[in-house]
Amino acid sequence: MALHIRNRHHDGYDLTRLAATWPPLSAHVLTGRSKRGPHAATINFKNTEAVEALNAALLSIDYGVQEFQLPRGHLTPAVPGRADYLHVLADLLAHDAPAGEPPHGPAVCGLDVGTGPSCIYPLIGHAEYQWSFLASDVDAAAIHRPLRSSVPTPCPWSSDCSESGQAFYAACLDQLMDS
Repeated sequence: MALHIRNRHHDGYDLTRLAATWPPLSAHVLTGRSKRGPHAATINFKNTEAVEALNAALLSIDYGVQEFQLPRGHLTPAVPGRADYLHVLADLLAHDAPAGEPPHGPAVCGLDVGTGPSCIYPLIGHAEYQWSFLASDVDAAAIHRPLRSSVPTPCPWSSDCSESGQAFYAACLDQLMDS
């Protein structure tokens, strides 16, 4: 299945470029048969460490997220696929826009329920469209860990698992429903 036309990895990713810039990935790059040809660079996608290194390289190099690292035992989200969801959402929002273009800026607020320790949608959504996010999760560690990642520009998002956080979520949802 083809990726969205605005997806940075629509034409695949250049593992040679990524590995040259992201040393932890270079140990996992193999030469083998891939979509790019019989002797193209690839990784063993069944190797969790290789997939984690690829996603960290993509987030760092292509999306400007620094110090991204997932704790062991958590889902490693496929960055290109997650970006596709956001591009489709942007297309839906563009449908109602005066110029038919996807909206950019922090006035667009996404709600990521069950964000997990990757906070992948807020990170990519901010990098691509400068959207703001409200991220929630039942695991407090999942919320606080991604906030240590740095992004090239301040990412407006809130995260909280406390009772006051629950009140904040309710207020945000009320505001979203009223707009």
